[in-house]
Amino acid sequence: MQNDRRTARNEHATPSDAAAPAVVSKRWKVSTQRRIVMRHPVVTRHRLAMPRRLVLVGGLVGVLATLLTIWACKAPSFPLPPPDPNQLQVQPYSSDGFMVITGSPAVVEPNSEVHMFNESKGFGYYFYAGADGAFTSPPMSADEGDRIQFFYLSNGDSSRPLCFLVDYSQNPPPECQ
Repeated sequence: MQNDRRTARNEHATPSDAAAPAVVSKRWKVSTQRRIVMRHPVVTRHRLAMPRRLVLVGGLVGVLATLLTIWACKAPSFPLPPPDPNQLQVQPYSSDGFMVITGSPAVVEPNSEVHMFNESKGFGYYFYAGADGAFTSPPMSADEGDRIQFFYLSNGDSSRPLCFLVDYSQNPPPECQ
């Protein structure tokens, strides 16, 4: 009998052990038919599966929400629309080959930085538009037929460039091909 008690302390009975000695523990008890049955209802694998799934799904949803929030803060911005060439006028400034470009209100964003680059001569400069988006450029050296790249910056965003040819007889100026 003493030997059986030692065995009972050292071995744990499982439902598959048909020939196992009678073991009394906090979790299992032996019925009169020598089957092992549960003494108290214990949380089984099936009952743990649902909360575990909820934790996993909730964790995945949380990670995805965090990633989407980070992406939204760092998402690339869309470029500003290019200036409307119909609202630009190219005029000669002097007889020695200088020109001035005038833009009507709202041709660019208000208070934006306007950039002009003469591709044919290899130089350019920038200036600021007014509070209504209208501007008059400083005089720029340009001959008829020169290619001018024109774009503006507003709040860190850049517009797509507009390329036009210097032609004093046509307003708006013809776009580059």
